[in-house]
Amino acid sequence: MVHKIFSYKILGRIPVFLFVPFIVLMVIFVNFYIGLSRPTTGLPSALIGQSLPKFEQRTLAGEAFTDRDIIENGQVSMINIFASWCVPCLAEHPQLQLLQTQHQVPIYGVAWNDSAENIQNWLNQHGSVFHEVIMDQEQYIGLELGVYGVPESYIIDKNGIIRYRLAGVITEETLRDEILPIIEQWRAE
Repeated sequence: MVHKIFSYKILGRIPVFLFVPFIVLMVIFVNFYIGLSRPTTGLPSALIGQSLPKFEQRTLAGEAFTDRDIIENGQVSMINIFASWCVPCLAEHPQLQLLQTQHQVPIYGVAWNDSAENIQNWLNQHGSVFHEVIMDQEQYIGLELGVYGVPESYIIDKNGIIRYRLAGVITEETLRDEILPIIEQWRAE
């Protein structure tokens, strides 16, 4: 019986059992391709709709800074987690400049796992788009926000509620299609 199954031929030339590995590999390849083509920036966050976690850190200038300083500005704001050693952070810098200059969004930079000296050198070289730079050398803010890595950005509404999270680089498309509409929506509230 086994011999008969393996003796069937497709088009009279190729045994059927030779096609089974090919079909299995094609199914694996298609699933792999579909998985890679899905966006990775939409990682869920349990904090969407929740208050900004409480924190107290120091700014790059050494001044005390808390979550209340962001909330009390009364504006829709962005928190951007970045680092001087982060190449994608530099890639998104022009988009942050547009957001800050053309759309007047206060951006609070959180310098994640970095030294004040490196951050200051990076800002001197590339320019600062930040309303304030908060040092997070111990990664406390990053832990409270559930940061996966840098860059990550959060939109905070006027009442201190997290409305959006982006894990990854802010591109022109992301800024235009996702971030600006959310900012405008929460400005109107």
